[in-house]
Parts: sequence; structure tokens; C-alpha cells
Amino acid sequence: MVETDLYNKILSTTAKELFIEAKRALDRADKKTKELEEELSIAREYLNRFELVTQASDKTFLVDLDGTVFKFDLGADYTVPGYFRNRPIQQGVVDVITNLHKAGNKIKIITAAINEQAAKDKAAQSKEVFPFLKDGDIIIVPYGMKKTDFIPKGYKYILIDDYTPNLRDAAKAGIEPVKVFNGINGTKGTYRKDFPYGKSFNINDKPEDVLVCII
Repeated sequence: MVETDLYNKILSTTAKELFIEAKRALDRADKKTKELEEELSIAREYLNRFELVTQASDKTFLVDLDGTVFKFDLGADYTVPGYFRNRPIQQGVVDVITNLHKAGNKIKIITAAINEQAAKDKAAQSKEVFPFLKDGDIIIVPYGMKKTDFIPKGYKYILIDDYTPNLRDAAKAGIEPVKVFNGINGTKGTYRKDFPYGKSFNINDKPEDVLVCII
């Protein structure tokens, strides 16, 4: 009788330990499953972004310089020789444009120039910032004239610009507008009024997030 009680006690203890170990193993498996699901979700998100970027390869992106690629100085004297030759860049925007180019998209610079020297300086620095640009990829617009009057016809365009009137003209010409908020502009809310659902991004946004936004 004593031996039977002892055997049952040992069996009960062993079964309890086995159950506890089984429960722990199941908990570990459940944790790994959740971690795997999270990794799969992240992978799917990157694949979706990749597809979006590659699907845009039939478009041409028109990119403004002042306030978009280059930092903008309020109150500066833009007629000073060499002013536009070594402008500080906004790296986040440069990264976005570079990634668009790597994905197979066409990139063209479109910028207004106050005089011939400014035009030369802007063209020279544009090629330094974006070495893949050719002469035909830089469109210089005389100061005070509409950019849309100098854009070749027959292409699907997206204009990336910090100035709402330029974006407004672009939309009227059938060009998709994308507003760049650079920390100086955006104080009057005119872009949101004109384009409640329009695309936009901030110069401090992550490049990968911007790509998804503008495509």
C-alpha cells in the first residue's frame, strides 16, 4: 500500500513537471510565431514599397531647386555673383531624388534663374549633387515666367516644388503636384486649401516614407 502511494506521488509530480515544461515550450513557440509574423509583416511592407517605386518608372519627376533641393535664405541678395554656386543642400530631398533615379525614374531639374550667371551656377551645382544629370535634364526658366511654359509636352510628369503657385500652375497643365515643406514655407496653408488631398512631404521625413507618399 505504501509503495502504491509513493508510486502515485512520483507519477503525479512527474506529470506536473512535464505539463509545466510543455506549457513553457508552447509559450516559447507562440512567442516565436508572433515574432515571425511581425517580421513577415515588415517584409510585406518593404515589398509593397518596392512595387510602388518600380511602378513609377514611366514617370518623369520635375524637381525644383531653391527651397527644395537647396536651402532657401529669406532676404538674401540673389544677384550676388556665385550665390547659387555653392548652396547648402537639403539631404533628405537629395536622397529621395537619388533613390527615384536608381529605381529607373527620369529626373529633370526645373528652376528659375534671375540672370545668366545664376543659370550657369545652378546647372553646375545640380550636376554635382546629381551626377546622373545630363545637359538636357536641366530646364532653366527666366525669372518671373511660368515653369509650365518650358516643360516639354507628351510626358507623364510629377512636379516636386516648395512654391504653391508653381504647383497650382502645374495642376492646371495636367502635372501632378507634390509640395515640399522646408520649415520656412507652409505658414498660410494655401496648398492644403488648393489641394486638400494633395501629396506633400517634409524635408525631415524619412526618404523611404517620402517615396511611398509621392508615387
